Formats: sequence, C-alpha cells, structure tokens
Amino acid sequence: MKMIKKRVVISLLAMLVILSGCSTGNATSLENEDEWTDNDANYSAEEDELLDESEADSDIEENILFRDDEVGEVKIYLDEEDYADMLANPLEEEWKQGDIVINGVEFNDIAVRTKGNSSLMDVADNEDSDRYSLKVDFDKYVDGQYVDGIERINLNNNLYDPSYLRDYLSYYIADEIGLATPDVTFVNVYINDELIGLFPCIEQVDEQFIEKNFTYTEGDLYQPEEESYAWIDDNFESYPGFELETDEDTQDTDMLVAMLNELNSGDDYESVLDVDSVLKYAALVTTTVSMDSYIGKYQHNYYLYQNDDVYTMIPWDYNMGFGTFGNKDATYSISDIVNDSSNVLTYQLLQVDEYRERYYQYVEDIITGPMAYDNISAVIEEVSDLINPYVENDPTSFYGYEAFLNAWTEDYSFQENQQAPNGNQQGPNEGQQGLNPDPQGLNPDQQGQPGPNGNQQGPNGGMQTQAGESGAQIAYGLLTFIDDRINSIVQQLESIDG
Repeated sequence: MKMIKKRVVISLLAMLVILSGCSTGNATSLENEDEWTDNDANYSAEEDELLDESEADSDIEENILFRDDEVGEVKIYLDEEDYADMLANPLEEEWKQGDIVINGVEFNDIAVRTKGNSSLMDVADNEDSDRYSLKVDFDKYVDGQYVDGIERINLNNNLYDPSYLRDYLSYYIADEIGLATPDVTFVNVYINDELIGLFPCIEQVDEQFIEKNFTYTEGDLYQPEEESYAWIDDNFESYPGFELETDEDTQDTDMLVAMLNELNSGDDYESVLDVDSVLKYAALVTTTVSMDSYIGKYQHNYYLYQNDDVYTMIPWDYNMGFGTFGNKDATYSISDIVNDSSNVLTYQLLQVDEYRERYYQYVEDIITGPMAYDNISAVIEEVSDLINPYVENDPTSFYGYEAFLNAWTEDYSFQENQQAPNGNQQGPNEGQQGLNPDPQGLNPDQQGQPGPNGNQQGPNGGMQTQAGESGAQIAYGLLTFIDDRINSIVQQLESIDG
C-alpha cells in the first residue's frame, strides 16, 4: 500500500537518524565513527557523482507507477481498429498490442485486454457505457519488461462502487494485518489521448509478486475457482478448481493432494498450511463482509501459494466488499464461517479451539486497529481528498460526482439495463435523498437538502436503480456501514465471550 505506508516508513527512518545523531555513544562507537570518517574521506568526487547518478536511476526505475500521495497518469495507445474490436467484443478478453505512457515514461509493445466477471458482463450488456476494467501486461511481447518490478496491472472500473475506495480500503486492512498484499494506487486512464476516467490500479498477483513478497519463490501459484477443498480422491485432475498461474512443467500436484488429504483426514494442519494466513484472510473477508470471496457462493477471489512446505492465502478482488456482493448488511454473523461446512478449508481449521480463538482475535484486531472508526475515517478523508478533483472530472463515472460526495452515508445500487425514472437515481428512501455530507463526505451528522424532486441525478441517463430493488447490487454508505459493522461485531464478540 504505497499511498499511506511509505509515509510511516519515512517518518520512522527520520526518527532513527535523529536518535543516532543525539546519541553520546561510548569508546566503541567513537572508534567506529572515526573509522567511518576515514573511509568516507577516501571517496573521490567522481565516485560521489557516480553514486548520485546511480541513486537517481534507481529512483526512476522503482517509482514510475506506485508513487506516494499522488494520482498517476496512464496513457494507452492502441491501433484504432484494435480498439474498436475490443469495444465491440469485450467478452472475448482478447489481448491487443500497443504502447503505454506511465507518468511520462513510455513502454512499447505492451498488451491490453478487458477483464472481469460480472463487472465485465454488466458493462457489455449496457448500451450507455464502454468503461471496462482493463488488464495490462508489460512482459507479454517484450520478455523481461517490467514496471516497478511488476509484470501486470489491473485497472478497475468501479462499477459497483461510487466511493472508488472499496478495493483500496480492503487491501489497506489486509496489509495492516500482515497478509501479502498487492500494491494499489489511483490513475487517470486515457486511451488514444481520450480521458476514460479515474481507476484504481492494482498490482497483479503473479510470479513477480511472489518474488517481491516471499523468500521462497519456486512454489506453485493457484487462483482457485469454486473449489471447496473437500476430499474426492488422490487424483489431482479431480480438483479442476485449482487453476495454476505458474509453470506447469514444475508443478507439484502431489503436494497439493497431500494438503487436501491432511486437511480432510488429518489434524496436523500446520504441516501443510500457513494457518495464520488462512485465519487472517477469514477475518478480513468476514469483518469487511466481502462475500465475493472464498467464504461466499463462488468460493473464489484469492490466490493460494505453495510457500515451500506450506500453502498460504493471498487476498484478491474487493470491488464489492463492505456488503455489496449479495447485499449482506452490517449485522452479518462472524460465526457463519465457523459453522459453514461447505467451505472445508476454513471450516476444518475453525473447529480447532486454538484456531477459532485466534480467528476471533484477528477480527477484534481489525476493528480496533486498521478498521477502527477514527482510523479508517482518517484514511478515507486523506484518500478521498486526494482523488476528489479527479472524480469530479471523471467523464464516464457510473454514479457521478454527487454520488461520490454522498457515498459515505448514502446507499447506491446498480442493475444492468435498468434506467431509473427520468434518468434519476432513487435515494434509499424511495426518492428522499436524505443526508448530504460535507464536501469530503465524512460528516454523517451534517444534514443536507434533497436534490431536485427528491431524486439524485445519475450520470449518462441513469444506470442505477433504487437501493434494494430485486437484482440490484447495493453499495452501502461506506462510513455508515463500517460504523454499524464495528458495533455489530463488538456485540457479537461480547456474546461469544459471555
């Protein structure tokens, strides 16, 4: 999480420098200081100049895309026929070759395609928008071409998120609790010099990600899909849900089958699993009510990495977090996962008293740490202030700028091919707009005025529907949902402890 985390690191480094400078030291430290001074005197001016140039080059190579506290710019250039074909056939997800300029740095012969599941199909079925999520691969046509050490990035279209922050906040929490987490930033995306809009930019979990985040880098990486981890037999082909993302030639299928066997028939779970990563992942998706995940209907949206002798979970895809997927409200039970035997991975672990207690502790750590109301609202204020002018000028936003300002306390929804009356979006109380937060949208107590006719305008003739309408995905008011969620979890934990 570059946008917030680096500031903390820099502050700590500055503090260490100050403390070391204030230290009185002893005979040994003075001797070392003299030795350092003598060595330093041996550096020539030419060497200093070379060192400065090397550091400058390093800064350029490592900070092109994921920069602190700024919204980036990504300009993609495609052949007009290729671009037209991509828009005409988005469900094909066909790679197109082109060039890209990232914050002024050009890379040639990159690959771009549409991406997504429901977010792809819903836009493809809607005549009013071509705002597709995109995947960019720097290495596909130029072997070894990386940006910030990254091979692929994802540009998410915010279809179900008027706040623009659900992905960002979920990865922020994941990072804070110690899970291996993709980097996230925000970028203004252009295609052939036409502004498409503001997108979260998310690092892809792949071999390059593994090299950055793990000491052991030779393991298999899977992106499971509809895989419960229930035992079938000792034939790897019986588990088609484990979709391999790394080299098939070096795949260790026996190890995966052995893990499944131990999980279903044994009790030495720590011999095959990074149990802590599973428990933290479970706490993350339960606390944030992210049901488009392993604990939800489709048992997907995470990665599983063979980290030497054990498998570890890596979080992924939170654009419908905080209750949006499946319209789960803030009272969702943190014990559902304990009792749901259909999700074998989490169910088996949570039948162990020690692991179940640790899981509940991680839930509590989240709501008293990164998701504590004062902390998360400060993060939201900082990032929403940063992206505010870019959202205001986003020409293809699904919800519009006013919805972004109100997204912290108001509910919004999207339903494909459904136009609200007169092109307006109904408020959560059948047309009454209700609360209208301050410009940053962070004061849920500040009352506002209803919009025209009591309705909130939707962009492009209105793509949203009344919150709660059958089939619609609800994006709950983010801060209201978080506040209600924290209060609900506190009560649930007290009941469990009692």
